[in-house]
Formats: sequence, C-alpha cells, structure tokens
Amino acid sequence: LFGTLRHAPLLRIVAGRDLPTRPATLVDWRCDKAMGGDWPVLVAEPGARADGLLIEPDGDTLARLDFYEAVFGYVRAPVTVETQAGPVAAEVWRPTHRDTGGSEPWAPEDWAVRWAPMTLEAAADIIRRRGRQTPQEVGRLAGIIRARADAVIRTRAWHRPGAVGAS
Repeated sequence: LFGTLRHAPLLRIVAGRDLPTRPATLVDWRCDKAMGGDWPVLVAEPGARADGLLIEPDGDTLARLDFYEAVFGYVRAPVTVETQAGPVAAEVWRPTHRDTGGSEPWAPEDWAVRWAPMTLEAAADIIRRRGRQTPQEVGRLAGIIRARADAVIRTRAWHRPGAVGAS
C-alpha cells in the first residue's frame, strides 16, 4: 500500500477488519501528488524510494480491496518490495488509465487532514454497494458519492446558533 489505504481507518473500512501491516519500500518509484488532484500516483524514477505498507489479506479481504480500487480504475500489478526481511514479491494497485503525477511529493499526513473524513464516509458508502453494483457502476457515481460524503461531514460539523430569531 503506497497511497490512501495506508491510512489505518480507511484500510479498516475497505478491508472490513484490522489488518496487520509491515513497512515496505518500492525501489525506483516515487509517490507524487496527482497532477489533477490530491491523491497519490506512483511515478517510475531510478534511485527513488516510495515508502508504504505490506499486507497479506485473505481472499475475501482481497476481493473487498480489489472492488474498492476498481471503482477508481485501479488493478493489481506485480512488484518487488524491500522489507526488513529482504525483497518480497508483492502486488500494488495501478491505474488502468493515464494518471500522471506532478513534481510535488504526496504527503499522507496532509492528505489525512484535508481529505480523510470525507474519504472515510465515501468509502463506507462504496463498500456497502459491493455485491449489488459493479465497480464500474459505482465508479460512475463516485463524484456523487464523494459530494454526499462531503455534505455529511459538513453537516456534522455545523452547530445551530444558541438562540434562533432572538435579537
């Protein structure tokens, strides 16, 4: 995991349970902020290092993760990551579409402050659709799902004035 799923609350929602993780590094890749938004994009670069997490999900958990990633047009691709125990064959979700990074590193901490609350709300909605809709159907609704999630978060943060209509 080199992107938003490194955020433990998001991984818990998507996976349906807590998963053990261990540090992993993808060598010759860097993690940039996407050119068109604040999501991570892996960019090949000799000598670069993208820090992430390694998970070992069971079949159902992997199916949940695949569904979530497919909503955004991502599929698994083989890679080798470096761990404390040495190199490990793994898979990483990569876009099926062109998704270029800018030259700005993606910062998970900055993403978490700005986008995590809405993303958690949207992810719960997306995962509830698993088994009822295809990832492509949900993907077509992703903007609406995210907008609704943002409205829910904003509504929760709103506080009614103490005295309505009083002068």
